[in-house]
Amino acid sequence: MRQIKPIITALLIIMTQLVFAQKKTIEKADKFYETFFFKDAIVQYEDALTMNLNAKTEMYVLLQLAKCSQYSFQYTQAEEYYERLLAMYSKEPRPDVVLEYGIMLKFNGKYEEAREQFKRYNKLTDGMDPYGNFHLRSVNWASANDTIYKPVYVSRTNLDISGQSLGYAMYKNGIVYAHGRRKPSINLMKIFDLDFAQRIDSLNFMPMSSVLIDSIQFMSHEGSPTFTSDYSTMYFTANAAVVKDGRVVKEFEEATRKGIINLKIYEVSVTDGKFSRLMELPFNNRSYNCTHPHISADGSILYFSSDMPGGSGGFDLYAVKKDKRTGRWSSPINLGASVNTEEHDIFPYTNKGAFYYSSKGLNGYGGYDIYSARIMSNGIPSTPKNMGRPYNSFRDDIAYMSFGEGITGYLCSNRGNDEGDDEVYFFREYPRSLPIILGEDMRRFDSIRKVEMAYGIHKTEQKAQMPPLPSKLVPVAQVPSPLAIAEPAAPNTASNKKSGKINVEAYAKPLPPRKIQQELNDAVFDDPIRTDNDDVMLNLVFNNVNFEFNKATLLPEMLPILDSAAAFIRQGSTIRLEISANTDSRGTSDY
Repeated sequence: MRQIKPIITALLIIMTQLVFAQKKTIEKADKFYETFFFKDAIVQYEDALTMNLNAKTEMYVLLQLAKCSQYSFQYTQAEEYYERLLAMYSKEPRPDVVLEYGIMLKFNGKYEEAREQFKRYNKLTDGMDPYGNFHLRSVNWASANDTIYKPVYVSRTNLDISGQSLGYAMYKNGIVYAHGRRKPSINLMKIFDLDFAQRIDSLNFMPMSSVLIDSIQFMSHEGSPTFTSDYSTMYFTANAAVVKDGRVVKEFEEATRKGIINLKIYEVSVTDGKFSRLMELPFNNRSYNCTHPHISADGSILYFSSDMPGGSGGFDLYAVKKDKRTGRWSSPINLGASVNTEEHDIFPYTNKGAFYYSSKGLNGYGGYDIYSARIMSNGIPSTPKNMGRPYNSFRDDIAYMSFGEGITGYLCSNRGNDEGDDEVYFFREYPRSLPIILGEDMRRFDSIRKVEMAYGIHKTEQKAQMPPLPSKLVPVAQVPSPLAIAEPAAPNTASNKKSGKINVEAYAKPLPPRKIQQELNDAVFDDPIRTDNDDVMLNLVFNNVNFEFNKATLLPEMLPILDSAAAFIRQGSTIRLEISANTDSRGTSDY
């Protein structure tokens, strides 16, 4: 017995230490979770999961991991944690876990499996929850429309956002966008600053230092830029700060009672290539968020998203009108039930009488989808319609922005990765009579490198260079961001005098269709020649299909013409092709 006592004591000490370590790790993870540092929380919860946890604690950790992954837009990982959690229930599971699992299945494009979980949820709740009924209707809609694609070219650009998109706007020869950076003592969360990149072509940008952008210096998040048509004024979003005499004098002073530093909309003048006269717009309030500003082409209406009291549920869309005589803004006007839903409605944008925005509260393919509506005479949008594929995917699709007649533009999406990061995509619409290269839009991750035909649309991973944008753009900008309320920033940073949770939203002039058709009509068909084996040889000569200078690469704007030729050639049952081209003597004498 004298030898057993010390052994038992030692085991008790070890067990106590293990339990203490589990508790400390989970408490640390919980603290990160409560302050919206979801990626930091994931690291701690995953560490706790490697320990010898009892069943109840393990289920709690799995639930927290699922929620943190979901809020970080890592939907595949969230699905796996919800699945593991549901497998641990000995009796009927919690209905909310079943619902969230179904939502993650939908966000991963698994419509049939998601449908079964929504049915299961409705059975657990006796069909009394309208939210469950909505998700069942929505997944039925997604399944029915999953293979219907519009003739739109979509391809990823090289613009590096480094996280969740907080918006962009075209500015003269480039783009102003929110770029995420990790800063000392901010853990794994990034702080977003406005940056500038010169536009090389439709798919390629070159980040550059800009005196204009460098003159805005908020210590916390900046994003959601939008310019007036003459580039004289920019509106943008930043975490609440005290502004006096046209500049920021105090930050981290505008926290709510819960210690959250919400988002506000600011206005700055652009003079001689620099920002001046920084001011806060009058409808801001420290108690709620105002974000995603978009100014109409004539500068008279500012649309934005807010979670102010009196809305439909999450973030609603609002408009304020500017008095031409006094320059004062009206009180916010809610855009109404036809547009706003019980979910988040974000990223308003207008062009040529059309209104665009992203929402999760209407029938859609997965997360946020992009919708369009006509703007009525009173400035309020009509009933919106889903823009369909490939604008939308089963992930989050936001921050629609188009130019001119609306056939070219950009959008943001996390469809191309499983890390929750947004990427900027270029799009271009084509006439329905033309076959289209869809670029990198994909139905499933495992089909990225597959070539498939769907409704006459050729989907491939090819990234064709598209024509440049017009020299004069309608500078309507907006803010891309995957989800509306997002991760707040770090309390007690080295430069902060006060702690607070910083809210951040986790949130080419192409050939016109007539010109394309005319080029095809102008092609010269030589007289047919019948060969000895009774085949027919037909020469098809294009006089206006050109290569890039000093290269064997076709100009991007030539692609639609050749696509039209391909459509013509496909009409033949058996065809052999011989393709030839010639060069000319263009260039300087030195060359």
